[in-house]
Amino acid sequence: LIHKLKLERTLEGHTGCVNTLAWNKVGDKLLSGSDDCLLNIYQPYSYKLLHSVPSGHTANIFSAKFLPNTNDLKIVSCAGNGIVSYLELNTAGGCTNNNFFRCHDGTTYEVVTIPDEPNVFMTCCEDGKIRLFDLRVKTRCSSHDCNEDVLINCHRPTTAIAVDPSRSFQFTVGSDDSCARVFDRRNLIRESRQVG
Repeated sequence: LIHKLKLERTLEGHTGCVNTLAWNKVGDKLLSGSDDCLLNIYQPYSYKLLHSVPSGHTANIFSAKFLPNTNDLKIVSCAGNGIVSYLELNTAGGCTNNNFFRCHDGTTYEVVTIPDEPNVFMTCCEDGKIRLFDLRVKTRCSSHDCNEDVLINCHRPTTAIAVDPSRSFQFTVGSDDSCARVFDRRNLIRESRQVG
């Protein structure tokens, strides 16, 4: 099988290291984020760069996702300086709204969406905090020491997070202590949950 694999095409458009890739739900668009602080949207099967969107980030983008059920017009991303971005695009690919959450302290490694929830996403960070953002409550935060969105404080750097696509209330967190921890959002008390 490996001998039969070959490069089909290279998608170009970034000038820095590409750190994140994410498909949209139907698989006809690919989102990429890079050290150049751009978010690129491609039509991968026609090999076209549809849009190159300035993210507003000033540090390397480490993770980016389309929010589900938004016609791929809403994107969340996170960067090396801890800032989380929420972008709204128009159908021409221009940015109509770019809001920032400045709550994390340290590198924010990953942003994940919740299946079929267009207003909710989670992040994990070097500060050990897992945050759950709900865009129906707020679309930005400039308070660096905000704890409103903290779902769990692991008290150690958290480097990965994954949501179970078949049971979206369940998620797993990876950290610097060689462990992966499984949580159920239905059983967590928001903001004050401490993990050891």
